Amino acid sequence: SGSGGDVSITAKLLLIENASGVSSDTFLGSGVGGVLSLNVGTLTLKGGDVGGSSIRSTNAASGTDVDLDGLPDVFNAAGGDVTIQGINGAGSAADTVILSGGSRIRSETQVSGDGGRVSLAATSLNMDEASALTSETFGIGRGGNIVVSVQIASLSGGATIASRTVFADQAAGAGGTITVQGLNGEGSKAASLTL
Repeated sequence: SGSGGDVSITAKLLLIENASGVSSDTFLGSGVGGVLSLNVGTLTLKGGDVGGSSIRSTNAASGTDVDLDGLPDVFNAAGGDVTIQGINGAGSAADTVILSGGSRIRSETQVSGDGGRVSLAATSLNMDEASALTSETFGIGRGGNIVVSVQIASLSGGATIASRTVFADQAAGAGGTITVQGLNGEGSKAASLTL
């Protein structure tokens, strides 16, 4: 029932391809998915033969009978936060972030907790070929908030930015808030958005 470990990567150029991934997950418990922090100049995620590459923080324990009493156990756990930012860390922006071929950056929980916060700061964001930036919960929790701070962003070919609850129950929480803004933070405007 512990939390996933935190993962921090700092690199001028980070390429994740051929269905590879960076993740911090927790299974069979009430822990939180770990915090993922990528401090990068350029980040490129490409698809592969098996599917898209991914960056994710997940809690996955829904319906598992951990105590072996014959009943599915209910956990209250959350997906961890995912942050993509510049090589200098907090307050800086990556030069370029590119997602293609079904690649995903996501925080999710498959139990009753909330999805984690997903934050991305980049001068240029290019998403295509059904790539996605998401915070999801598959239980009764709330989808996490997503904040995208960019100067230029282009989404095409079915690419999506989404916060959602994937659970058919009236008790399920709402999706989180999605904010797309300029690099100067709250209230600032991006120079160009192409959707």
